[in-house]
Amino acid sequence: MPNRATPDFRELIKSMLKEGLFLDPPLIGIEWERFSGEAFALLESSADDLQHRYVHLEEIRRYFPQELITSAITYGTIYEFLTSTSTYLAHTRMGNLVVDLEIAQEAVSRLDWFMQRHSYLKLFYLYYLISNYHNLQVVNFYKRVSVMDFIYGVLHRPWVSHTLEEELSYLISCNYLRLVHETSGSVLEITNQGQEAFLRLSQHLRFSGYLGKRIQLLSISHYDALDPMDRLHLQTLPTAVSDRQKLLDYAGIEQGMRVLEVGAGSGLLTIEAGLAQRVGDTGSITAIDASVLMVEALRKRISKASIQNVEVLQTDVHALPFNNDSFDAAIGFGFLQFTDFRVALQEMKRVTRPGGKIAIVGPVSSDLNVPFFSEWFEPMVPMVSYVKSVGGLTDVPKEMELEQYFLHSGLKFTKTVSVNSPWMFEVPEDVIHFMLQGVSYFREVLIELPWKARTDLLQTLTARGVEACKKYTSAERRLDLSGELVIGTVQKN
Repeated sequence: MPNRATPDFRELIKSMLKEGLFLDPPLIGIEWERFSGEAFALLESSADDLQHRYVHLEEIRRYFPQELITSAITYGTIYEFLTSTSTYLAHTRMGNLVVDLEIAQEAVSRLDWFMQRHSYLKLFYLYYLISNYHNLQVVNFYKRVSVMDFIYGVLHRPWVSHTLEEELSYLISCNYLRLVHETSGSVLEITNQGQEAFLRLSQHLRFSGYLGKRIQLLSISHYDALDPMDRLHLQTLPTAVSDRQKLLDYAGIEQGMRVLEVGAGSGLLTIEAGLAQRVGDTGSITAIDASVLMVEALRKRISKASIQNVEVLQTDVHALPFNNDSFDAAIGFGFLQFTDFRVALQEMKRVTRPGGKIAIVGPVSSDLNVPFFSEWFEPMVPMVSYVKSVGGLTDVPKEMELEQYFLHSGLKFTKTVSVNSPWMFEVPEDVIHFMLQGVSYFREVLIELPWKARTDLLQTLTARGVEACKKYTSAERRLDLSGELVIGTVQKN
């Protein structure tokens, strides 16, 4: 760790996220062909310019080991922040999967502003600790990693613009990693001290919101168009529309109501299930989603269908931009597992009038001990064990547990209804594609794996799916997903 007093890492991560910066090239899916020539040239020249303006090596060496502070590493810090932030902006802010000149300029502007306010020293501190997370994670996961694979980032950081000799030397000097010489070559192992450091970093990244953002971005970064996702959703969950209609029935949605729809996606509840039609011309719907791509897709569908009573916004359910008592009801289907349950419910309660309804459908624990599933997803078992060992995975609520969330949030509990849906496993590529974006449990496992392990797992699961589809009939490749529709009434003093 740095050898003098350093900033609060969690607070610095929160500042980074608040100011629209990100650092995680492999997760966001940096593919150089998605950068326009102008954008690419701007990012390279801007990295040089920002390094010249803000980096003072002697000052940084007062806080960090000298071997870590080279011109290549300080340039790499700025360059990786620029490329990561550009792709982050493209995916989450501007609804565009291509990094054009405008997006690149915005990334440069944000990074420049961050260093003006916080200094390059704090930027490097972020880079240093997030890089340490990746460096320790790969050895902790594989147990033994060849020195050459580590130095060139083959398993965990193939995107870096420099080799990792200096970082490796530092980690060995800190007794986080140890060098083991074998006849076949030198390998690295993680020490007990290194495991403790890795777990501390994981906790910092989790509680600061960084890992949660990575989970969100993992789904966004793996699709190019939303029309196929609508098809995959209905193909995989054939009762998706009727299940959502059941939510509207039990929530008592009627003509003239003002309804907040959370996690609207591309519109299955709004359009196919008939929410817009139910509230009618005298009612209104505010449909929100965290993904700008989903928001843009829903806006286009609403415009094409000439629906007049729906407003679509990109916003976060944890901090709703609405006044108290703005709605007659707040509803959502299958979004709660992607949120902080307590905060989301409190916000939905705040913006719903006294006597109004909160109605949510969420998953509960299902029996996955089915032959085809066990065979297909057997490689996930050790991955799940590993992720649990490092403190990852949010448990799926048990039966009746969602009720407790409602009661603890101060809502008057009204009713819980079981919602059991068939989950079909047809085309392996489609199944994995859908699970990557739609199943929080799957994403939470992937997010804790090094880059190469994550890539290999997806390929392995797709190949095993091909074999499972040959061995089992379509009827045998079905799971019954358990869910609960929970309804509460808002009470306010």
